[in-house]
Amino acid sequence: MAQLQNWLKQESFPAQFKKIWLAVLAEASDIRRSSGIEQKATNIAQVVLSDLQQKLAYKQPKEILMVGTGKIAELFTQQKPDDVILHFAARKRFLKAKQLAQQSGGQAIFFEAIGERIEQIDAVVSATASPHYVIKKSTVLPAIRQRQNPLYMYDLAVPRDIEPDLAAVPTVVLRDLDSLSELLMGYNQALQPYCQSVETLIETSLSRIEGAINVYNHYSRHAAVTTCAQAG
Repeated sequence: MAQLQNWLKQESFPAQFKKIWLAVLAEASDIRRSSGIEQKATNIAQVVLSDLQQKLAYKQPKEILMVGTGKIAELFTQQKPDDVILHFAARKRFLKAKQLAQQSGGQAIFFEAIGERIEQIDAVVSATASPHYVIKKSTVLPAIRQRQNPLYMYDLAVPRDIEPDLAAVPTVVLRDLDSLSELLMGYNQALQPYCQSVETLIETSLSRIEGAINVYNHYSRHAAVTTCAQAG
């Protein structure tokens, strides 16, 4: 929904579809609220943070290095528990990294300094839009070898951010979206009763939207015929 809302603001968005999509998004927001699923839904940040809370229960505070400053990084900032400190690494959006770090009690570091921080933190969460690996084994392995405790790494990017070969390092626990799917399925099962309510609301909503589209098409055709007649 957030992506569609951002798209609607772009000049390239087709004007003839704008009213329809505004209606769709308004209906979708109403459905999320009235069904209760908005309060129960779990995002990827909550899943990862919950997983880390179990694995690092002994550690106070828990320090996580976030690689990327996009939507997922913002979710972690919003969802983080009090005993978690978030640091942010960025290359192009360093100002945004500083803002997120200030909100999260951590520090902003330049992307090139990731290897230096690996030794000091408990986990890495990477979620960038890069088309290639941003965390390579050759870059971080020297620092990992200095660690005594496991390093938990979460690759939330598509395509992947973290070189998969790091999973073979004994002190690394690497998880990507595929390996997190079991956790996500568990959360999704708890949403099934809400999904049934949502399906009913969607059917009703579709009828309203289809009616609005038919009215819109009728007036569009009428306006086109009138314009042609006047031009003739």
